[in-house]
Amino acid sequence: MSIFTRLSVSQDQSRRMADKVGADLENAYDAETMSGVMELRGITLRCAACDSHAACAKLMNENETLDEPPEYCRNAAMFRRLQRE
Repeated sequence: MSIFTRLSVSQDQSRRMADKVGADLENAYDAETMSGVMELRGITLRCAACDSHAACAKLMNENETLDEPPEYCRNAAMFRRLQRE
């Protein structure tokens, strides 16, 4: 898989996981600041570096929602911080 394909897959997968756990990525992104862009880029890059894409996809396919991200998720701390109440 090319790096561009992996990044595209990771962007989709990380957004999907955020939705599953109720993390508000829109709250993380603020068009007025570079920090929001950097946070979103970091989420994608951490996901791209993960070796558990297949397990993650399977988990998300089997669950409509998740209370929290799996322990192996490299974005778990970020997603917990962004979870909607």
